[in-house]
Amino acid sequence: MDIEIEGLDELENYFEQLEEKAKELEGENKVPFSELFDTSFMSEHTPHTDFVAFLEAGGFEVETQEDFEAIPEAELNEHIRETTELESWEEMQAAATEAWVAEQMDLG
Repeated sequence: MDIEIEGLDELENYFEQLEEKAKELEGENKVPFSELFDTSFMSEHTPHTDFVAFLEAGGFEVETQEDFEAIPEAELNEHIRETTELESWEEMQAAATEAWVAEQMDLG
């Protein structure tokens, strides 16, 4: 009795594409804040659609990278805990990175 399985070529092609995408993402990647904390991520994880609005809601006035870096991490962590399901800035960055990689790999 022979069994014919269809779709294996498509599956093999899919895995080859995933492998290529993974190679493209190897090493360090510089991802702009606006891309890492995009509307999709912010809407899913916060009550805001963009990162600046999220910071402003926490009482943080941020116009430059230096302004952002001057925010005390404890205060930022508190704002994150109070307004998201995440516990810290570190966890928020990790979640955003994971979402970005999944999007790049079309695993969304």
